Amino acid sequence: METNVFLELRKQRGITQQVLARELGINQAAISQWERGRTSPDKKVLAKLSDYYQVSADVLLGRADVPQYPVDLKGYAVIHVGPNTHVRLTEGDIVLKKK
Repeated sequence: METNVFLELRKQRGITQQVLARELGINQAAISQWERGRTSPDKKVLAKLSDYYQVSADVLLGRADVPQYPVDLKGYAVIHVGPNTHVRLTEGDIVLKKK
């Protein structure tokens, strides 16, 4: 069985459909449909997905392999700092919060 690229990328990043929907400003039900192979995103959404996941459109269209990232994230924390922006921290990093 062929893996669904949309599901693979989302799971690889460890995010929920709800988080992805919020980040991209789209409906969570649409993401569910893509992951089930029932529909496909339009060109505008493909561009958003490409930017969000930092992969080429060829990856999203199944014409190139999904890049594999390290799955052992032990010792890392990922914090949300804004729309479409995440920062990866390791032990010893200092985070300052603007009041």
